[in-house]
Amino acid sequence: MSTFPERLRLHLARNGRSLDPVELARVFSAHAGYTLTPQCFANWLNGVQKPQRGNLVALAGWLGTSPDALANSTPIIDSEVDKYGDIDIAQLVAN
Repeated sequence: MSTFPERLRLHLARNGRSLDPVELARVFSAHAGYTLTPQCFANWLNGVQKPQRGNLVALAGWLGTSPDALANSTPIIDSEVDKYGDIDIAQLVAN
């Protein structure tokens, strides 16, 4: 089973996004039309907290996935990873 930070990192990598909270806040806020702080992204990436429902929906839309894909702990299957290229899950989790 994967955790929210693992799923978030995976979807960020699939979209070619940085894992830098400052950059994520800047780019996401421009897309969403409202401001999220770098601390918010840092908390999500480090598993301190999960996004509230509205932010989860906006985040999923920005990443081209469903809110359920980010929120629910479902196994990541190899075929799902393979269609996005070689993604080193261990590296994503370590960052």
